[in-house]
Amino acid sequence: MFLISGGLVKGFAVTLMIGLISSMIGALIVTRVIFMWVVDKNILKKIHTTKIIPDKVFDILSSAPKFIIASLVVTAISFGTLAYKGSAGFGIDFRGGSRVDVTLAKGKDISDTDFEALFKGLKQDDGKPLGSYYIQRKSAGGTENLSIRCEENSGAVIQHAITGKWNKDTVAGTSIATVGSVIGSELAKQSMWAMFAALIAIFLYLLMRYEFAFAVGAIVALFHDVLMVPGLCVLFGQELSIIHVGALLTIAGYSINDTIVVFDRIRETIQKGTGGSMRDMMNEAICKTLSRTLLTGPTALAPMIVLLFLGNPAMLEFAMPITIGVLLGTYSSIFIASPLVLWYAKKTGTSLKHQVLDAQIEQLKAQQAIAAAAVASGKK
Repeated sequence: MFLISGGLVKGFAVTLMIGLISSMIGALIVTRVIFMWVVDKNILKKIHTTKIIPDKVFDILSSAPKFIIASLVVTAISFGTLAYKGSAGFGIDFRGGSRVDVTLAKGKDISDTDFEALFKGLKQDDGKPLGSYYIQRKSAGGTENLSIRCEENSGAVIQHAITGKWNKDTVAGTSIATVGSVIGSELAKQSMWAMFAALIAIFLYLLMRYEFAFAVGAIVALFHDVLMVPGLCVLFGQELSIIHVGALLTIAGYSINDTIVVFDRIRETIQKGTGGSMRDMMNEAICKTLSRTLLTGPTALAPMIVLLFLGNPAMLEFAMPITIGVLLGTYSSIFIASPLVLWYAKKTGTSLKHQVLDAQIEQLKAQQAIAAAAVASGKK
């Protein structure tokens, strides 16, 4: 997102990277130190947790065919919407348009709400509606610069409306630039390559981190989420833009994170050897993650829902795909990824139990070798 985007999405990418790093440091260092201090001081003697889901094993995997069929139907609807809309489903980022650059006077500010009120009811010279637009902001040296991306025939109308509404004490200057369809098509190709590179990197990481069956299940679920979102956004009235590319990359990160949590619990259950068939152990592991899913899912959705109802058009353009993606990511990690792992293992005759246990033994050997090397180094 940071490399391919600008404005709103690049700002979100920077915030997300800082948030991930600070969250990891907080979880691994700060929270642990505080918790140990509270326990040592006998301030905390017992831990009580509320069970959202009762300690019961539901046969989730037996219903997998129904969920997979439902996913195929929704995917078909999503692809059908994109095919039906054609180029009309792509926004001005990809099919070209105009950009109105506005420089505000020093110390002055115009809210997005003011712009929305000004543009409401405006029409192009040929009488057609103003069409889609979004506003990007950038501050430099106490002066705020705005770029308003709009339809090609709407640029002059928007510029005239702005200069007619505010004088030079508020708006220091305006200019119009045209972004052709050639540049838009290049941007689309660049975005697709970025998406493809990100997915390949995730798949390679999964191959190193997990057994092949788990990697296949995770990457198929990931494609399920990423490919379904664009069509659904177009179905709900949006036009695809560079903002959606940033949203899709965010969805990929959330989706794979949720899937990894479920897969880790499955591997832990197999390693503990609780008994029963592979289906039983996987059902047990999935059910143990349901409470966590019901906590993290709504938590991730809360800010997006706020943006859906209270955000400006640019934020709405970002919030809708993220909201759809979080719902799909939570759903696919349980009802798509896990059943695919079991199906792949059965079709190929792979013993997941043996693979997981062998990987555990190799990990223990590696840890022992590292510890022995550290001891030997200390003696020297």
